[in-house]
Amino acid sequence: IIMQTATHFHHLNTRFKSSQSYHRIPSWDHRSSSICQRIQPSGHYRNRCTSSVPRIRPYNDPTKVVHRTSFLRECFLPENYPKSVKPDYSRYFQWTWIQGVTSSAGYVLSTKALLTSVGIGESAASGMSAAVNWVLKDGLGTFGMVFFASKLSSSFDTDTKRNKWAADVVYALGVALELATPWIAILSAYLGFVGSSLGLAWLISASLANVLKGVAAITGGATRATINAHFVENSNLGDITAKAQTQGMAAYLTGMSIGIGLSLLPFMQPTSRTIFICYAVLVAINLTCSYRALKSVNLRSINAQRCSILLQNYFQHEFILKPEEVAEREYIILASPLSQPTIRLGTDLSQFKLNDKLADIFQDEDYIVQLEKNGIDVLLHGGSSKERESRTILKGFFHAYLIGHAKDIANGMTKHAAVDGIDFDFFKENDPEEFLRKSLECVNVIFPQWLDAMERSSWDTKHLTIATKEYRFT
Repeated sequence: IIMQTATHFHHLNTRFKSSQSYHRIPSWDHRSSSICQRIQPSGHYRNRCTSSVPRIRPYNDPTKVVHRTSFLRECFLPENYPKSVKPDYSRYFQWTWIQGVTSSAGYVLSTKALLTSVGIGESAASGMSAAVNWVLKDGLGTFGMVFFASKLSSSFDTDTKRNKWAADVVYALGVALELATPWIAILSAYLGFVGSSLGLAWLISASLANVLKGVAAITGGATRATINAHFVENSNLGDITAKAQTQGMAAYLTGMSIGIGLSLLPFMQPTSRTIFICYAVLVAINLTCSYRALKSVNLRSINAQRCSILLQNYFQHEFILKPEEVAEREYIILASPLSQPTIRLGTDLSQFKLNDKLADIFQDEDYIVQLEKNGIDVLLHGGSSKERESRTILKGFFHAYLIGHAKDIANGMTKHAAVDGIDFDFFKENDPEEFLRKSLECVNVIFPQWLDAMERSSWDTKHLTIATKEYRFT
């Protein structure tokens, strides 16, 4: 053994010979007993050999770790991360990954319950009947999804965070209904439904669950597209979207493994209470992660809620909140408690009580404001450029909110405030036309200052997500 090891050292020395006087063999533990600790340049060993068997320590190549890390970054993170995305990217996808895991685990449990209720796994069940019911369930669910998308798809961009949260809740309800299908079958049988009637009860419940899941999928996909566009820094929307898909698939596979492991437990039967308790825990984690993920996104686009938060703070404290500060104040689950008027942008001209005095007040503007008992109507001018139209919508909303703020001051609901020396004295006017004239003079002074401060605070004032009706005047 000693001679063979010495011969091996000789070949190693020949390959790695260098200009140094002595070379230490990296794979030998020189602190322990070994045959030889050093080799001379000539290849002869110094007389420091022992008769004990050498202990060889493993050699870990650090490049393998680097290669593994690089491979994972290429699979799951956009190119040039973190420079290629906004700072809130990592927090958002950390929460959504956990959410995806819990969602996938719950999906496995609901699928087991659905397959059991349709009869798969029972010797007396008809395979053809189960297949027909399954196809009908998917078909009816698809019709419901198409109807929903045709009616409400235009509202997805106006409140992205709240729509995303609602989609997650609806998906959880759909999966819960699938979990309940075995109990629905048992209840139907108890009530005397047999044969085709029992299959109809299953088909209705399963189709309704599929509709809920499909609606959630459409809404979630639309809102995720808006959020992914927010993270773009270097025109890399495609890269961010692709990596979001790979992260979602990794979460899906992880959750599926967890769900399969849970479903194989003997006490996790489709008709047991344990499966509902387990799903309730998964849903609680899922919705908590969804909420935290949405709160971590600092959207720079302006919708009605964010604009109201910005204006309320500006009128009272005279400074512009940053996107991350507005994100902390946004309401995702419940309606915003902010005191704000009901503002209707893009009102139909046929419902607008236009008179000569009102037209004279707003003759130099691209919008007209009208006061109503149940809110404020804003008539918008059409035919202008996209940038000019965005400015018109923002100014019309600003004017309407200023009127609502003045009314709150008059009613004692908020403190009297002044912005850059402009006081809100116009709220004392009793004549509606004079009230609008003085409020417009105030807007023409404050709005340019506010808009300039908004742009300096990184807010996107050119691509608005404030909901408006389609009516315009020329």
